[in-house]
Amino acid sequence: MTIQLKRNDTKDAISYKLTYADGSTVNLTGATVRFVMGTSKLLISNAPATIVNASTGEVEYTLTEDDTLYAGTFNAEFEVTFSNGKVKSFPNNGYILVNIQANVNKDKSTQAEETVALRVSQIEVFKTEVNQKVQSAETKSASAETKANAAVTTSNSALTKSAAAETKADTALSSANSAKTTADSVKTQFEQVIAEAGSSNPEVVQARGGEVNLNARLNNLSSSLAQITTIDLPSQNNLQNYAKKMKDGEAVVIECRGDSTYFGHASGVDPLGTQTAIPAPVALQTVLRSYFNNNNITVINRGVNGHKTSDVLSSWDGWMSSTTASIIYINYGINDGKDGLVTASQYRDNLRSMVRTARKYGKTVVLETPNVVLQLDSAYDSMGNPSRAENIKQFAEIMRQVAQELNVPLVDNYVLTQYYVQWSEYAASALPDGMHPSDSLYVYKAMQMASVFIYNQAAKIKGTGIIPASSPAFRAYGTVDAVSIVPNSRSGVGRFAQNLKIAIWVDTPGMDIYVANPLYTAGSNSIDVVVDNLVVKNYSLNDSNFTDYPIDLESIIIENLSVGFHVIEFASKDVDTTKTVGVYYLAVRPTRKVRRNLSGSGGAGQYGSGGTPPSTRQSFKVLEDFEYTNSAGNETHVITDIPTSRMLYDLDVEVTAKFGIKDGFVLFGNKRPSGKQRGGFLVSLDASGFLACYEGTDLNYANAGAVGSVNLSTASHKYRVTVNASSGLVTVFVDGVQQLTYTLTKQYRGGFLGFYRNAAGTTWVDKVCIFR
Repeated sequence: MTIQLKRNDTKDAISYKLTYADGSTVNLTGATVRFVMGTSKLLISNAPATIVNASTGEVEYTLTEDDTLYAGTFNAEFEVTFSNGKVKSFPNNGYILVNIQANVNKDKSTQAEETVALRVSQIEVFKTEVNQKVQSAETKSASAETKANAAVTTSNSALTKSAAAETKADTALSSANSAKTTADSVKTQFEQVIAEAGSSNPEVVQARGGEVNLNARLNNLSSSLAQITTIDLPSQNNLQNYAKKMKDGEAVVIECRGDSTYFGHASGVDPLGTQTAIPAPVALQTVLRSYFNNNNITVINRGVNGHKTSDVLSSWDGWMSSTTASIIYINYGINDGKDGLVTASQYRDNLRSMVRTARKYGKTVVLETPNVVLQLDSAYDSMGNPSRAENIKQFAEIMRQVAQELNVPLVDNYVLTQYYVQWSEYAASALPDGMHPSDSLYVYKAMQMASVFIYNQAAKIKGTGIIPASSPAFRAYGTVDAVSIVPNSRSGVGRFAQNLKIAIWVDTPGMDIYVANPLYTAGSNSIDVVVDNLVVKNYSLNDSNFTDYPIDLESIIIENLSVGFHVIEFASKDVDTTKTVGVYYLAVRPTRKVRRNLSGSGGAGQYGSGGTPPSTRQSFKVLEDFEYTNSAGNETHVITDIPTSRMLYDLDVEVTAKFGIKDGFVLFGNKRPSGKQRGGFLVSLDASGFLACYEGTDLNYANAGAVGSVNLSTASHKYRVTVNASSGLVTVFVDGVQQLTYTLTKQYRGGFLGFYRNAAGTTWVDKVCIFR
């Protein structure tokens, strides 16, 4: 019997009818049954099974997440303990074969889990071999031949890991026959085999456990073996078990042990040692509680200014034995790397000791590398200097090595803060004193800490593209969660809920994030856009005047998003709980973020009457040498893929073209469920060639104003339109001269650049620029 499964499957149950070798039915009255599955080296399952029918011998076992954690083919059987205490396993001959295949979307975390499983199983095998070796040595047999045979047995046990080492086993046997008659002699002979195998055999390298030779490993055997036996694979390396507890509303306690970057030292603030309002552990608790909608998650901040690994080592055992936390974050290194206070070798040993001690008390450990330190001139700021920056770089690498060596989950804060600093508008603003994070970087640090629980649910972003609202990365909260097929949307689907959250992991720096929404009757009047627990915008999607409502109104919500982990939330704050947030997709596009001054050069207010176009912005050419033709002569729209958004900042677009009669361009271009295309705001020339502007309505356009004195259709002109982010005030310029202003009556905050023609003919567009 063969069972076919995929990793992480839990829906299926394994049903089996127990029979004796002669085919007769096994009576299970008064018996208990367990399901056992694994290999000769790794036990996967050993759990109670259900007796479905005692008289007919029918049993069943429902799979759990731990049972299908690893891919591979495993032997399984049902172990019966009868009422008289006797035990028998079924089937009588052979096994039930369980074939668990890898998932298609096998990611780094999955690979890590499987690697951990392999390594821990190898450690258990190695531990057994070493125990046999030591016990053989301690018998101190009177006969040298007996000791030699013990050495042969031990050597052969080690050499089964590699066929290539067989000839060296003979050498070890020969040496053992003439060796000392003490336990040290046995160790020496075994060590010779390991040393000769060298780095060519990865299993032998693993047997050395990172030590220079096996003798160093055996010298620490008494303490190391005690700690190794406490490693529980599911609880130690499957943080997703804790993520499930959080999702289910269970209580989970996390403790953060580290230096001033956990304490929350306010960077560049006097007096020294001042604590910022939201240290990273505090932000971590907020992030996890919000994402999992679970206030039973507690994060304890044990960060202390100035602490090094050497400062806490003597107290570590007591702390780990007394804390109620299940998960321990360790983030030391910045002070260890200062002026040689702790050597690299000491730092490595200290980290190993802290991890092993925490595991001894059943804790799950997460290591976090120290953040990058800016190489500021030491005369300018002693906290960020070239010497410390180089030391921290070295210590971060040591922590990575320890994490790999001991199979510990790692948050590589050093690499992530490198990206954060490199893509900041002003690097020193991220680390004002050269070493301690700014308030925003502390929040970023917390987000990366949270990633170990949420990464598997996150959408992975590598370059440009869209994430449809149907993606499993989106999570809905509230009493409403509806998914609709929308054929004319770019994603093909829309999702409507009171609260939508999405976790994302960004691999590519320098990206902007856009959201595509509709305007509709059931839309919320008040929606908070929350990015990493910070409200960045509040807007409305409510409009009861549309029967053929706009879809895919794409607007920017995040500029220049940092590499790493982030959570985006769209939360309805409407008093009417039937109102929803509608989302079609998130779009990822290259950033256009620049430093900008939004004031114009004249007139009242930002773009007041008589003003001129802003002159201090940077322009981006988004389209050049473009033509479109209308052969039929009826109303035609050409909607591009260039977003026009006023969500975060003023929209400013300039189109250089020779427009003809009933010809022009649109901002906030969109499609409708009927398939029609429309613009949120249309700039065109009327039947006389005069400038005329319109706002998009339900089924048509409403006049937004006209300037009827100059025929503009005879030559090329520069048409520039600005739309105020807050008020919706539209200002239209032609060749640098303001022509009209109009305030939008609809909630147009996003959409696309498009072109319009309501007469037969061809229009040539020289170029289109968007200003920032």
